[in-house]
Amino acid sequence: MDARTQSNLWDGRQVKRALDPHYTANRARIARIVATIDGHSPSDRASVRVLNIGVGDARLEGLLLERGYQVYALDPSPDIVAWVRERYRLDASRAVHGWSQDLPFAPDTFDWVVMSEVIEHLPTEVMQQTFAQVRRVLKAGGHFVGTVPANEDLNLGRYTCAHCGQVSHRVGHEQTFTVTGLRELLARHFDVRRVHVFRGMHMNWKGVLYYHWIDFPFKVARLRRPDVRAPHQIVFSIFFLARKP
Repeated sequence: MDARTQSNLWDGRQVKRALDPHYTANRARIARIVATIDGHSPSDRASVRVLNIGVGDARLEGLLLERGYQVYALDPSPDIVAWVRERYRLDASRAVHGWSQDLPFAPDTFDWVVMSEVIEHLPTEVMQQTFAQVRRVLKAGGHFVGTVPANEDLNLGRYTCAHCGQVSHRVGHEQTFTVTGLRELLARHFDVRRVHVFRGMHMNWKGVLYYHWIDFPFKVARLRRPDVRAPHQIVFSIFFLARKP
C-alpha cells in the first residue's frame, strides 16, 4: 500500500480507533497472541524483544509492556507513531515510522515479530518482501505470530469510485487466505508451527447467538472441507505461529 493510499484509508480511521476506549472488537485475537508469547517465552521477560508491525489501537503494546517485555512498534502512520511514543513513553528507536517491506532494524534483533490483521493489506510482492524482512530481523529460533481474516471473499468488499472509476476494497484488503494457502506461504521462509481458524472478533451476546446458529451448517461442511467459507467470514481469523530456523 503506497503512502497516499495509507493516508486516505487508515490514518483517520486508525487514530479514531486508537483514541476510542470502547473499541473491543480486536480483544480475542490480541489475547491469543499475548498468551502465545507468554507461553513460549522465558520467565525473564525483560530480555525478550517483541516487534509489533501495524499498531492499530496499541492494545497489544500496552499488554506486553505491562508484562515486562521490551516492546517495539512500527507503523506507516506518523500520527499513530507519535501517539504511541507519547502514550507509552517510547523513544524514537522503539516506536518507528516505516514499512514492513523495509524494516529499519538490524538483523537478528527480535525474539518475536507480530502482524495481526496486517498481511491481508499487502500486495503479493510486498508480502513476500515483508516475510523476508521479518525473517531477517528475527533471532535464530525467534517466532513470527499473527492473524489474518479467514477465507475472505474480497469481492464482497470491493466498490467502484463514482468519480474516477477505480475499483478498490473498502478497507484496503489485497489478499485472501485459507489455512492451507497461508501455511504454504509461510513455509517458504519459516518453520510453521501452527495455522488454524478461530473466532477472532469480539461480539456481544446477541452476536454470539446469531453467529453460532448461522455457522452451524458451515461447521458441518468443514468436517470434510476445512477451508469452506461462511458468509460472515470476516468474523473469523486464521492464527499462525512460525519460527525462524
